[in-house]
Formats: sequence, structure tokens, C-alpha cells
Amino acid sequence: MAHETEIIVPGPFICLQGCPGDGLSNSISGRLPKLPRDDSSSMTDAQPMEGESDCGNQVVQLEAAIHPILGKLTRPSDMNGSLTPTCLIPNWNAHTSSTNAISANESSSIVTDDRQESFIPAVYTRNHKRSIKDWVRKCREKEKEQRREWRDSVLQIEGRHGVNHCMMDRFEEDEMWWQNDGRLSIFRDVPKMADNGELSLDAVGTLSPGATVVATDIIFLDSISFRPLVVPPTALNGDNNVYPKPKRGYIQIVEIEHGGRSCFTTLSLDGYWVLAPGLPGVYVDPHTWYWRVLCPAGAFLREGLELNTRHIETIPYGSLVRVSRRTVNSQGLMRLRINAKIEDRKKTKQISIDGWCSEYLNPQSGQRGVVLAPVPFPVPALYRVKLQIGAVIRTSIELSSPQIGVAPINAVLSICGRAFSEHPVDRCIERLQLAGNGGWISVRLNRPPPNDDLVVELIRVDGNYDPDNPGLYHLDAQRVLRECQQHEKDGAGTRDFEDLSSIESAESDNSRKNKLDTSKDSPNRGTSRKCLICLTEHRNATIVHGETGHVACCLVCARILKARGDKCPVCRLSIDLVIQHFWA
Repeated sequence: MAHETEIIVPGPFICLQGCPGDGLSNSISGRLPKLPRDDSSSMTDAQPMEGESDCGNQVVQLEAAIHPILGKLTRPSDMNGSLTPTCLIPNWNAHTSSTNAISANESSSIVTDDRQESFIPAVYTRNHKRSIKDWVRKCREKEKEQRREWRDSVLQIEGRHGVNHCMMDRFEEDEMWWQNDGRLSIFRDVPKMADNGELSLDAVGTLSPGATVVATDIIFLDSISFRPLVVPPTALNGDNNVYPKPKRGYIQIVEIEHGGRSCFTTLSLDGYWVLAPGLPGVYVDPHTWYWRVLCPAGAFLREGLELNTRHIETIPYGSLVRVSRRTVNSQGLMRLRINAKIEDRKKTKQISIDGWCSEYLNPQSGQRGVVLAPVPFPVPALYRVKLQIGAVIRTSIELSSPQIGVAPINAVLSICGRAFSEHPVDRCIERLQLAGNGGWISVRLNRPPPNDDLVVELIRVDGNYDPDNPGLYHLDAQRVLRECQQHEKDGAGTRDFEDLSSIESAESDNSRKNKLDTSKDSPNRGTSRKCLICLTEHRNATIVHGETGHVACCLVCARILKARGDKCPVCRLSIDLVIQHFWA
């Protein structure tokens, strides 16, 4: 079976959501557009937004907060019935987006310029349009800030590890010819460089993050001169060719169909993927979790958990690797268990390697920055609860945050993100974020293998999501959540199950109410103050000594102080324990 990240042409490719510093937008995780307070009347009274489709002049209503395959569960439109407020997914007809899109309903089928009945509601008010516009503006500002921070981290390690300046220039704001306003540019012809050094570009469109295209051919260009390179396929996969993965020294361009003619877009730049091979389902599967190397010097892969173990390989910048575990070593550093595909020494074939890598640069080396970061979901995905007693929904990533609901068995949830918890430190828990800021659930039970049963299973990608209009999806997910919360206030409660995904096997009702919540952080409680050690991160750890403690550091620095045997930076008492701090 072919490895998921093999470049097979002809074949499907997904436009990845942006990572900090690369210039592409991230329209699925992080900040969401704000749902207007007067939203309740907008579904029936509002008019179509200027420039938006009227969806056949039909008013599209929210059909369900629960997917229609669950016939036993109540729809919001059934106002006389009881509502289970834990299945937070809007349900419209499936929608296929962008040229040569992959159908979201059948992840293996391919359609071309074929749109089913649109799920996009035609009744958004000017407030909705203003909210989406403001969200896009703030996202662009955040991306520019992240790019500056990434550039600063590059300058820290410049000279120590031989950073490739040509590669760095690809992500300078005035050099990102391959994208336009956070979207991947589509060109009429293959980019060329004139004798005077100017690029010849004829952009005819853009490809939104989350959109899927079919590549019919691949072209390799020298990353400096843009001259075509002859790079033969490395293998055959059926009737299709398998080509080398991205690496420094060349740019990969793929030929796609756009507007009824052949056009071109960028696959990779100096080893950095902007398109990824395969269907969206590959990158939302709970069994495979892809992370990207964001440190320009690469990711140092070692044999063991500790930094004094044998160095196996350095994974190049921009590479995609699989991560299966996150834990803290004896030095207090967060380490990731990864699997990567690299070329053998003869450069004749790909081999699989396993090892441990740091998630962040070691602060003790005088450097700060991210080494590896998770690849965001390209599109939201639908997961079904398979655990008999249901999936516990909590307000934040951490298992100590308040419980806000339980999704019953067979409930279908729309998931838009994935992250590791900080605890337990020996084996951090993989968590999934519900759409519309609806809370977090665990992928598996917090038990040692093989008893860590799956709590949820992937069904397919969410066909409600339109990569060209992500703001609409987020607003409607929030609307469903608001309706569910209102029904809960009106008396439709949830069944209370034992919380098997928490750190403790059981907890009383009173202790649940007293759990502390990271989502309620506020500046007047000290969370805006910076760590005394690194001076960059917020204080979110308590250094415990005896019966007292000081909130003086971020969790990373506090763990390192404890591991080194250092004293509290405030009172100089010996550190007995480091705990993560939450503001109630």
C-alpha cells in the first residue's frame, strides 16, 4: 500500500491550512467570527448578502443539530420533543467546492465543477457579513504577527545551523508570489524568470485552504533560476507515477484543470508542502496525526526520550511526519514520538524511521521557538461516538476543565481541530475540538494500552464546509450551539455519565462544579503577566514549595526548573512540585 504522503500523479491533492509563518490562512481553527446577538430572527427575516448566491431563492433552514443518520435523536425543528444538546453539528445538503473538488459525502469519488444543492443559507444579514469581514481582517493581522515571530526565531538560530536564506526568502511577505491573500495562486502558465530576474506570473484564480484538486502532471523548477528540471518518477503505483518528495533546491508545480482549461499551482517550495497528496480524510483520521517541521534547522530525531541518546536523523524543514505520543522527559522538555519517511543514504528509495523529537527548542540553549506543530484539519470532520457510555464534553483541552455535557453513543459530532493535553505528563491525551467552540472530547480513554479504547470514530469529512466561505460554517456552528444551550436552559437536560476520560475514574458533582477553567482567563487575574524566566509566555504554572506556591512561570520553564533542581525564582525555596495553573 502506498504511503499517504507519496506524490502520485495523476492524483488528488488537498490545499493545507496555514501554519504560523507560511503565509497561508488558517480558516478552520483558532479565532472564529462572532455570531451577532440578534441572530435568532435572521433565519427568516434577512435578505441575501450582496454578492452571495441566493441558493435558488429558497430559504435554507437549520435542519438538525443531530445528523440525520441518527433517526432516534430529536431535531431542533421538532420543538415539541426533547433535545440532546451535545451533538453540535448543523446539517445542510452536501456541497462540493472549487475546481476538481473531491466529494465530501464519498471520500473516494471525484467530481468536476459539479455543485449539488448548496447548503449555504441565503438569509444572512449585514451583521453576519460584517462579522465575517472583521474575522478575516483579524486573521490576516494574526498571520502577519505569527510570520514576524517566526522570522525572529529564525534569526536566533541563524549561523548556528546554516539556515538556507533562499528558503527563508520564500516566506518574506513581498516574495510570496505563490499565494494571494492567504490563498494559493493558480497560474495560466508555469512561472518563469526573465533575464532581469523578474518573475513572469499570470494568475487566473486562487485555491482556498481546504479545497481539493486533481493533479494531472508535475513540473520541477530550480528554486533560484526557475529553470525546468528533469526529475523522473521513482516508482509506479498501478498506472500512475510516484515522484520524489519536496526538498531544498527545487519548486514543485502541478498541472490542474481550472475554468475549463489546464492551469498550474504550487505543490511545494524548497521542501515546504503547501499542497498535500491524498484526500482530506487522510489528514483527519484519528489513527494518523500529521505534524509539520517548522524549525528552519530541521527536527533532530533521537533514539530515546532523553537528549543524550543517539542522533538518528535530522528531518528537513517543512516535512510532514506522523506523531503518536507526547510526553515530558527528565529535563522537563516536551518530546514527541514520531515516524517519518526519508531517503536512504543511496537516495534510491524511501525508508521509515522512528524516534523522539522535541516539540520546542530547548530554552536552556538560549533559543526559543517551535520545532514541530500539528497540521490543522484541512476541513472539519464528522466523528461518531462509539463508547457505550458516551463522550464527555469539557470546556477546554485539559481534562480538569469543567464538564459541560455528554454526547451519547452514536451521536455524530462535527470536529474542527485536534490537540494534545498537557496532562498527564507521561502520556498526554489526544483531544478533539467541536465546531463552534462547542468544547473538547477525548479520542481515547485515559487508560494504559490496550485498554485505551476509542471514544469516537471517523465517519467522513463534513460536507457542510465550503472552503471558499468558511465564515458561514463557523457562524452556523455557533448558532446551533446557542440553540442547544437555550434548550438546555429551558429544561432539556443531559444524561450524566461517569467521566472515563478524566484523570480520576470518578468525581462527585460538587468537585465537578469546583473544577478550574482556562477559558475564563482574564488580565486582572495575572494571566497577562509574562513568565519570569523566558519573558515571552504567559504565567500558567504554580511552583509549589511546602504549603505555598508562586505563579511566576510558564509551564515549560517551570518544568525545566524542577528537572534541573533549581529553586523557586521568587522565594528561593526548593521546588516540591509543578502544577498547571487555571484561573477560575
